[in-house]
Amino acid sequence: MSTALHQFSGWTTAFEHGLTNVYRGELRLRKIEYTPWLMEKKAKRWYQTDWEVTGVGQMPEKDIGAAISTDRIYQSDKKTFTLTAYALGLVIQYEAIRWDLYGVFPRLAKQLARSATDRYNIVGYGILNEAFNGSADTKYLTHKSEAICTSSHSRLDGGTWSNQLANNDGLTYEGIQNGCILMEKQVNERGRYIQMRAALLITSTDQKWIAKTILNTTLRPGTANNDTNTLDDMRRMKIE
Repeated sequence: MSTALHQFSGWTTAFEHGLTNVYRGELRLRKIEYTPWLMEKKAKRWYQTDWEVTGVGQMPEKDIGAAISTDRIYQSDKKTFTLTAYALGLVIQYEAIRWDLYGVFPRLAKQLARSATDRYNIVGYGILNEAFNGSADTKYLTHKSEAICTSSHSRLDGGTWSNQLANNDGLTYEGIQNGCILMEKQVNERGRYIQMRAALLITSTDQKWIAKTILNTTLRPGTANNDTNTLDDMRRMKIE
């Protein structure tokens, strides 16, 4: 017998007349919030494997009559992901559901759905929590066992690239500015420049107010002069 069994004998109040109000856990909970920045797709297999193949490098010069330079494409190591299952159930005696006068038990299916939503959010945002951790669980590391965000990613052509500020400015005016500069200078696995621009700023509840102050002011915040806020063109950036 389940130790979490809802037995008739333990819920006799739910079967008695005379209650005026019965309050349940109906406070508004958070919905799935990671979809603006994290893609979802249906899994087709319990084990899934990703593999990357590069394009070519930058085209070099060729003298008249000279031979054409040749290039090669590179392949990455394979990255295998294993699905993780989550489940939660309720065990209720039939009599408890049958004689419930106040709708205590029939609403519990909705509570299970909300519990699942919480788990989705925790798992989704876990990627950000572990993004800078080179010792994280392997599911949060690249195919080269590097953290998602690092100042020295290894490229397949032998070079390196960075998606982390070397001095970790944090959520500051200079930090956002330097982050945007670094983002627009990003290259691919062959060192060719790619189009990338900041569109979403994800921050904690504690720092959301700092983000709004930095991005939504006309003049540069925290200064005694009238310097123009050069992040003005980033006002369309959403804040999560």
